[in-house]
Amino acid sequence: KAWIIFNGTGAVSILASYHVASLTDNAPGSWTVTYTNNFSSANYGVALAASIYNDGAGQGILCGFRDSYPPTSSTVRIETLNPGITANPDCQRVGVTCFGDQ
Repeated sequence: KAWIIFNGTGAVSILASYHVASLTDNAPGSWTVTYTNNFSSANYGVALAASIYNDGAGQGILCGFRDSYPPTSSTVRIETLNPGITANPDCQRVGVTCFGDQ
């Protein structure tokens, strides 16, 4: 298992984590988590949560990963999406939890 809570705005920073080696800020609303201990395969569970994006219009956000960037045994690339404006917003607090064989 591995998990991370991070600040995804400005200078991205890990707030707390377990079995996470690093966090990469790819682009607005896109981050890659690299594990300390690889999973035995890319077939593990990933749960995501992020703070509500406050754009003044009360828009919610979606969290997930793209088919073009599927999880690997050593990383997961996650993204947030505001469907109201079809953009990837940075979120102040993002959580990722992964379960599987390591």
